[in-house]
Amino acid sequence: MIKKQLLFFLFCPFYLFGFQINIHQKQLDSLENLYNKGLYNKVLSALKKNNFNNAKDLEDSLFYAKSFYLKANSLYGIGKYKASILSYNDVVNYSPNTDSGNNLKGMALFDRAFSEYNIQEYITSYNSVKSAESILSKVKNPNYDYLISIYADISGSATDYGYFDEAEYYLQKGLALYKTHKNKIKTDKNQASKDILLLYKSVVLYATQGKEKPLIYNLTQLKKQRSYRKFNATENLMYAVSLNLVGDFYLNHREKFNLEKALSKAEKYLNEALSILDKKAYPDNEIQFKFNLAKKFRYSKEFKKALNINQEIIDLAAKEDARIPFFLAQRGILFLEQKDFEKAAPVFHKMISAIHSEDENLKNDYSNFKPSLELNHTGLLVEIADMILEAFPAHKKAQSLASKMYKIGLVQFKNVYFKEEFSNKLKEYYNLIFSGIIKSKLKDSQTLEASEIISDIESIENKLDWKNFLQNRTLSKSFLPDSLFTQEQKIREQIVDARIKNDSLLIIELTKKISEHRNYLEKLYPKISNSLFTEFSIADFQSKLTKNDVVLRYKFFKDDLYVFKITHSEILISQVDFHEKQRIAAYISILKSGKENKEMAHLLFKKLIPFQIKTTQNLFIVADQNLHHLPFETLIDAEQNYLIHNYNISYASYLVFINQRKVASENHQLKAFLPNYSSKLQGANEEVKNIVKFFPSKIYNYELASKNSFLKNSKNASIMHLAMHAEIDHKKPELSHFLFSDNEEDKLYLEELYGLKLNSDLAVLSACNTGSGSINNNLALVSLQRAFNFSGVPSTVSSLWEIPDEATKEIMIYFYENLSKKMPKNKALRLAKQRYLESKTDSNVKVPYYWAGLVVSGDVHPISISDSYNFYWIIALVLACLGLVLFQFFKKR
Repeated sequence: MIKKQLLFFLFCPFYLFGFQINIHQKQLDSLENLYNKGLYNKVLSALKKNNFNNAKDLEDSLFYAKSFYLKANSLYGIGKYKASILSYNDVVNYSPNTDSGNNLKGMALFDRAFSEYNIQEYITSYNSVKSAESILSKVKNPNYDYLISIYADISGSATDYGYFDEAEYYLQKGLALYKTHKNKIKTDKNQASKDILLLYKSVVLYATQGKEKPLIYNLTQLKKQRSYRKFNATENLMYAVSLNLVGDFYLNHREKFNLEKALSKAEKYLNEALSILDKKAYPDNEIQFKFNLAKKFRYSKEFKKALNINQEIIDLAAKEDARIPFFLAQRGILFLEQKDFEKAAPVFHKMISAIHSEDENLKNDYSNFKPSLELNHTGLLVEIADMILEAFPAHKKAQSLASKMYKIGLVQFKNVYFKEEFSNKLKEYYNLIFSGIIKSKLKDSQTLEASEIISDIESIENKLDWKNFLQNRTLSKSFLPDSLFTQEQKIREQIVDARIKNDSLLIIELTKKISEHRNYLEKLYPKISNSLFTEFSIADFQSKLTKNDVVLRYKFFKDDLYVFKITHSEILISQVDFHEKQRIAAYISILKSGKENKEMAHLLFKKLIPFQIKTTQNLFIVADQNLHHLPFETLIDAEQNYLIHNYNISYASYLVFINQRKVASENHQLKAFLPNYSSKLQGANEEVKNIVKFFPSKIYNYELASKNSFLKNSKNASIMHLAMHAEIDHKKPELSHFLFSDNEEDKLYLEELYGLKLNSDLAVLSACNTGSGSINNNLALVSLQRAFNFSGVPSTVSSLWEIPDEATKEIMIYFYENLSKKMPKNKALRLAKQRYLESKTDSNVKVPYYWAGLVVSGDVHPISISDSYNFYWIIALVLACLGLVLFQFFKKR
């Protein structure tokens, strides 16, 4: 009897546990049955009776999560999108950290994205999809139907934003997953099968990207699939849309082909799309196809046909149709091309009103314009502004309208620019906006003030660099475990290998890992992300300038070059009145060849510096494109002097990197790295032996000057001095590298440098070509010098070309001597160069090739490591003396 009771008490908890699970499952089955019948309100009524208290175990958590998931989906089903988002959040919160829990969490995040999209939170929606992918891709047995749909969705969003490599990467992941697990995927009979979905998304990508060969290949694959089996309504729609996209491709890229043939092909594909489309079921698609047909007639100058079709689609479209701005734009453009501004202007006003996202009516001056969240509205505004000026270059009303459109185009751009890097599409819009705004400004049109223009340029462009500079600087001072520091380095080493092998998809995957790692660090250590980036304030920047400072900020927009002169009291803008980048390149080539051309140097001075700068002492240059490679010290002023004789010149990648005193180092030592090559750098050896006399120093040479030694010891130095070879890879800039020895494995690549967390005041890169580099899609210079800024070093000295060893040695020794005298870095380098020139009697070694290539970038304040270091020695000496006195005192007693 006792044994029976004991057994009962032993097994009773398991029995009750199983009974509880059974009840939960029955409840869920009942709710799912109602949901599948579309009885969403009954699901919600039934769930109101449930009492969701704190979950006691994993099973409770999973049951609650599944219940909230059904609630969220039901709310979505009846169009209550905001309420559904709250329930999807409950799913995320209740889902346990198990495979089944994470699977549900990923599904809920993906479904939540649709609710966010429906309330026009497009950026939030995009991020929810990315989060869903991040979770589901790590689950052992994910819901493959969902995960492939997620890959397709991310690809579509990436395509829309112009991130084509990312789009292709996710398509390939989806295709690989489908091929491996297609037998496990159950597709709703009313939905497209995953292979059709991925083919369709491929058509969207290549049509947008403008690649004819893969576009036609994927359309052909869709056509083959359609011949093998009967497409359902969704798949048939995708095929019709694909035909429409191909037709539109030939319209958008007609200049690549024979115009007549391109327009003929476009019309053929568009008519085929319209013939296949179920117009009653999909009236919105009919409108889109006819919109493209009207575009075809526009290009063939059949304006009457185009206007008739355009009016037809405007009449067919619902008032809330998000495409109305584009339909109106098409109508306005048709009037522009017929040189009828009076008819075009009111249509464009209607277009802007349709973009305007407030209920309040748009004012005629657009002062109350509220931007939408649609990226393509940016392009619409600025491209039409360009068209207006092209059609009516001398028409006052046309100029005024275009000027206003550029201005609100910038407002629209800032509202949709959310990623930290420029895609090609964003870059194109950005260039159009600011080119138009500045041209309007120079014509005295009512547009932004110069201060607003430069603030916006800086805030948009420097976001990524400044954030990473501050983040790495902050991390370098933290007490994080070494494993967290080395994790990013390991990933970057893998990226280097992927770049060498040209594995672009692996590069995207590894870059994603770095982003996830940094996001993890920000969550783990919130102080890292606090106040990392704020909007750039030009007023604050100007307040830090003295009356002796002039900043010249150069900016190319398309092929037009503009220069801003910034002082403590004014900002001026001027357009450089020549378009020949080749002239700058030719002059740089002359300098690198060891020659000089004073006539060209004076001409460039007049062109590039169209302002009065005679009273200036400090000249800060923020260059753009190939101006990054130009040493302004070599330009010749009106008195026929090189600028080096009268100005302390320094450089910066952005205004925010000039004079950042708040990032001072807490280190008190110069660390010099001097590798031992088979062909010894005699000048570098003498250089290092001399410069260490001026500061408390430590030399790392021979086996101590390895890459690993640098990674280990570079963090804690006030000054880092690298006297070594460097090689620049112009085809793949991220593979540029320092050589710490003759061994291949001792290369420190630019890619790896970006991941360092440094806390130095100054990095001196006494190596060849450390300041030269290539221009990338981020509108910034990719170089070894910039990588040190990126890693947390506010100031660098680098070389623009391979300077002779002896000249480098002399200038560097003079420079460090001047630094030890508390001179600002720009002045210290200028006086070092002047001293070098004064010491030479041979005119052959006085040409700019020998001295102009060394440049200082970033913060120029003096180095103060000597005082700090001596202070600590004095304290130590005082304490030692005090100890000795006390010892003698107690000894006598």
